Amino acid sequence: MSLIRRSATTIRTTTDNTAKRRKVDHLAPIVFGRVQTTLGNAKTTGIKILLDTGSTQSHIKRDFVTNLRLRKESAAIWNTAAGHISTNEKCKLQFSLPEFYSTKTIEWEMHVGTLENIQYDMIIGNDLLESLKIDIKYSTATIEWENAEIPMRSRDATIEDSYLIADTPCLQEAAERIKQILDAKYEPANLDEITRSCTHLTQDKQRLLKTLLKKFEHLFDGSLGTWTGDDYDIELKSDAIPYHAKAFPIPRIHEQITT
Repeated sequence: MSLIRRSATTIRTTTDNTAKRRKVDHLAPIVFGRVQTTLGNAKTTGIKILLDTGSTQSHIKRDFVTNLRLRKESAAIWNTAAGHISTNEKCKLQFSLPEFYSTKTIEWEMHVGTLENIQYDMIIGNDLLESLKIDIKYSTATIEWENAEIPMRSRDATIEDSYLIADTPCLQEAAERIKQILDAKYEPANLDEITRSCTHLTQDKQRLLKTLLKKFEHLFDGSLGTWTGDDYDIELKSDAIPYHAKAFPIPRIHEQITT
């Protein structure tokens, strides 16, 4: 009986470990970015990027840099986590990782290859990972860059179904403010205590402030107000199509670009 119990435990442990391994194995350090594909008008396009600590250099698919300045170099074959890559050109390009920071632009010289049979548009290797100080944390299945963090993804992830839209600091602050308002316990304000706490005012000014607050005491009774005006309906056109897009509180043209 003892042998049977040990055997069952071993089977259970092996099964559990296999399940955990399957759950983690399909995740990869993948991010989505935007790369500048032209000179002058700075046209950009979305790309799928693999962060590869096993690759010494960074690579970009040639399809995205045909309109940029390419420099010939010796032919080479590179081993990456996604497969072998053949290159004979280099290119200095600009790209961004908006899932981390929407206003930061990265400039780096990369090897250019066809990346045939590879499902990534760019591979960021150790050279750039070290420069940017990007941390890949398999213990938590997350990727950290400075103060921002995003989760790892399935290798089959696409921009359409997995792109992470992070709230801007302004939106996060507004959401926190709304939460504080909703969670607040409303009670009548003690106007006497409020005026006494204004020690920067003279006693005469404190009395004037108290008189003013008392005049509108109903505004500080601890209850939220309700709309008392007439109902208002906004009529939409019959053929109107709802549209939703990521909010940009600051026009992009005014956003500071840093490297």
